[in-house]
Amino acid sequence: IEDLGGRPCSGGFSPDNLRFAVGCIDGHVSVYSAADAMPLLDWSTDHRGSVHLSYAPNSLQIVSGGQEGSVRLWNAENGELISVLSGHSKGILNAGFSPDGTRMVTASTDDTAKIWKTPLASPAQFAGHTKAIIYLSLASDGKRLLSASSDGTARLWNLSTGEALSVMGDPDNRAYSAKFNADGTRIVTSNNTSAVQLWEPQSGQLLNTLQGHSGTVSSVGFNPDGARVVSASSDGTARVWDVSTGTEVLQLKHPGGVNQAAFDPQGQRIVTACGDGTGRIWEAQKGELLFSLTGHTGPLTFACFTPDGAGVVTTSEDNTARIWNAEDGSERTTLRGHTQAVTGAAFSRDARLLGTRSFDGSVRIWNLATGALLHTLRGHTFGITTLEFSRDGTRLLTAASSGEAKWWDIESETELVALLPRYPECRWALLTQDETSIVTASENVIEVWQGV
Repeated sequence: IEDLGGRPCSGGFSPDNLRFAVGCIDGHVSVYSAADAMPLLDWSTDHRGSVHLSYAPNSLQIVSGGQEGSVRLWNAENGELISVLSGHSKGILNAGFSPDGTRMVTASTDDTAKIWKTPLASPAQFAGHTKAIIYLSLASDGKRLLSASSDGTARLWNLSTGEALSVMGDPDNRAYSAKFNADGTRIVTSNNTSAVQLWEPQSGQLLNTLQGHSGTVSSVGFNPDGARVVSASSDGTARVWDVSTGTEVLQLKHPGGVNQAAFDPQGQRIVTACGDGTGRIWEAQKGELLFSLTGHTGPLTFACFTPDGAGVVTTSEDNTARIWNAEDGSERTTLRGHTQAVTGAAFSRDARLLGTRSFDGSVRIWNLATGALLHTLRGHTFGITTLEFSRDGTRLLTAASSGEAKWWDIESETELVALLPRYPECRWALLTQDETSIVTASENVIEVWQGV
């Protein structure tokens, strides 16, 4: 074979003997028919220098490694990139699969060999939304997935089959949020109108429309027993609603738009994040203002109680997050280090760790009790949109507007897997309940990646 476009440095037959692939020193991979050597595919891998490759046992994937140290998994049928794995600090000398294809092994000039779990080659896709998906949530049973989209609808999916179980909402509006109650029997949604709506999930039946806000409702959520809903709006109020009657119970007034509102784990208090830079803690039955959390110098983007209800975490456009004592409103600590707006936070299951996400593309992991910075995870080039800890708190899932989801080992600050959804701007990612799969949302498509 001549005219490869670059000097070959590796090659191999597919196990079904129908094709063979050649890796070249210019970073290209070329695939040929084994019967007559006719060219079938050619693509640039973005590897620097020599490309070392191998076919998977099922002949459907190719693993490659380059001189820059990255490992890439490809769809062997069309040359599409499936995943990028990082961990080696120097060039890859060899890459291959285990006999059953569930593991990959790489050898590097950094004097290490690594074994990787093979990501799913072709993620299952859920199609139905016509515009960008901006929110995902799992029901408590772990079997149903809820999505909210700019097309004005929220959709309920069977996570195993991808079947759309129900469609809720108004295609003429933009959905902002959708949440299950604790037992998964009700859904609350909000959109770019002032309405908050309650739905029966399985049938998609509209149960009630909660009217009262005069601005966009950006945040909704149930209290722990599902009897009440709290909503936050640009009209300068957070409102509490009775789920059974649809009536407004409380109106919590602010001097600016409210970006977030959430109940504490006991349902006795509410915390709000306001555009005036102040967090506020309210008594949830009578609406009495208990404490104002002052100290931020920019609008608040997020606020929530700690898992034990004893603390509050706020994030702000002033590039900081803060931890507060929820019992007296005093500040415990300011978390500094992000270089752009901090947009949200998440806790590990044991409430030992706090993760913060930022427009600067990094995630920072803090000791929740002391506020000490433990780890910084860098790898995304644009703002982080979601983060979620694994059950044991050793790994972290992130998604970013730069278009990818990443699965991290926290202790080593190592990116284990990078998932590249079909469309740019990965707005959301979450772990399935058994933590064997990752669900991503990019543009109007949901993808389920197995084999985490």
